[in-house]
Amino acid sequence: MFAAGFRHLATVVTDSRCGAFHLSSSWQDEKERRIRSIPAEMPRTLLRRSEYFSEIIEDRRVRPALFLCIVQRTGDPEILWCSQHRSFNDAKLTAQEQLDRRAASASNAG
Repeated sequence: MFAAGFRHLATVVTDSRCGAFHLSSSWQDEKERRIRSIPAEMPRTLLRRSEYFSEIIEDRRVRPALFLCIVQRTGDPEILWCSQHRSFNDAKLTAQEQLDRRAASASNAG
């Protein structure tokens, strides 16, 4: 009976690579999603260690802002690490740790 008062239910969708949660409302049709304006350019910071790089992306569409940390190997589209942080410093620290660990593993293997 309580749920009957809700006309529109929301669905939570997860991205297993990043653990990101996106809220998708059943009342929004495909046309409305396509019409939404494109968000402003998101600031990005690039860090490099040997053959690996990390990109820290600031998502200002949400409050407080989220900082995404993405780690990849140069020339490879596969995402090796992805995490979300509430501060730039936390995201940068995680990026540096991930890059250092992967660079050390690559030098030990080679």
